[in-house]
Amino acid sequence: MHYKVYKFGIPKERKVAHFYKHDGQLPCAFKGCNHTPLKLCLTHHTHHTHSDDDNNNNHCDEKMDIRQNRFPSVEERVKYYMGHWYSTTNKRLFTNDFYETFLQNEEDGDGISSSNSSSTDADADADVMDYQKSITGRILINPYGSSPVKMYKFYALDWKKHKSRDRNAKNYIRDFIDFSIIYNSIKSTTPVIFHHIDGLSSANPKKELTRKYPVFGKVRDTLAENNNVNHWRCSSTKGCRQCGLKHSNIIWPLNRRRHYSAVASVPKNDIPFDQKIGMAVWRGRIEKSDLVDADLPIEISSWKQRMALVGNHINSTYVNAKFPPDDYVKTSKSLTKQYVGSILHMSDMLKYKYLVAIEGNDVSSGLKWMLFSNSVVFIPQPITWESWAMESLLQPFVHYIPMHANMSNIEEMIIWCEDNPKKVQHISKRSTLFIYDLLFHPDSYMDEEQILVDIVKKYDHNFGSK
Repeated sequence: MHYKVYKFGIPKERKVAHFYKHDGQLPCAFKGCNHTPLKLCLTHHTHHTHSDDDNNNNHCDEKMDIRQNRFPSVEERVKYYMGHWYSTTNKRLFTNDFYETFLQNEEDGDGISSSNSSSTDADADADVMDYQKSITGRILINPYGSSPVKMYKFYALDWKKHKSRDRNAKNYIRDFIDFSIIYNSIKSTTPVIFHHIDGLSSANPKKELTRKYPVFGKVRDTLAENNNVNHWRCSSTKGCRQCGLKHSNIIWPLNRRRHYSAVASVPKNDIPFDQKIGMAVWRGRIEKSDLVDADLPIEISSWKQRMALVGNHINSTYVNAKFPPDDYVKTSKSLTKQYVGSILHMSDMLKYKYLVAIEGNDVSSGLKWMLFSNSVVFIPQPITWESWAMESLLQPFVHYIPMHANMSNIEEMIIWCEDNPKKVQHISKRSTLFIYDLLFHPDSYMDEEQILVDIVKKYDHNFGSK
């Protein structure tokens, strides 16, 4: 049993997707968009003030026509996704009283659940998906006893029993089915700690679930990973929701539907670059919970970045950035009507040459389809989250246009792009190729299958008691 078809959420339309057999199996594949470059003429991607006509530094590099020369290998990606856990071994990490300890912690409101108890299957299922005690995030230990069938049952039916705010978990549980299939196929008994929902789970040293435990999750915080002292996202001492000790995740492809399903729709909605409007466009929301980040520096506060982008460019002829009407209603006390614009769908945004991607609760959910398009993506610096899309491997002036986190130079960068159309179109092609290599290259599907298997086997080898 393997739920291959739903994995990318690719629409099953003749013009968009097709099926092909590989080793007797039936995976879902995508032909790629017809504008994916066959040969790249590379340019030195340095930010110059003069135009393309002022220099002649273009050259074709045949090495870039080979995927392995431009994209990480299977082994490199396994190491990337596992982070420092790839080289960490502790076969005594999970002791005999591990489950008993964390089952007791449920009463403390840590949102820690396990289905590996002595209760009946029905009670275990209810216990695993009980969200009432959650405070900061969701941690599950061996959800549904690592049963693919029970996980799929929750995804297909049982999620309806829970409150609407918790129903998003079904997309995470669905994407953890792959793990459980591999886990059972190698007969692993190593406990698995799984974090679902956005961001990272807390690793409060006063509790038992400290940073010594590897946790599988959707994202990893690049700032916290580089902060070896306390693994905090920032140095604030005022208790913002992004501060405090966090787990260092093993990245697993989770919530695919939200982050990847839109990518396959780009080719049928996109237009050539030279037919697009020479402006930058952005639409996004403000969450009330983001207001607690008021003491954070703008480099790590998506709320401040969004406010700066919209507020500083209300009358700009280069930037079309607005909040949707529903956000205006929710936060009308802090926003004026000038901050609000019409809702733009993908087909509307793809009419613009430049797309702005700002991180949210973690990675930008729309970044993948933006990179795959004929448009060019603008990203504020630094990139602070990484996921299955390997955002931290993206290079400025190679895959995207960088800009200041306070948005002070976005118009300057747009003018540079308008003066250097050849360089900009090449950046667009490189970003398209990056997502093509990740999702749609003929080797990408089976590469991912091998990566998933290798991660589970390496995890079991490093932390299993066998």
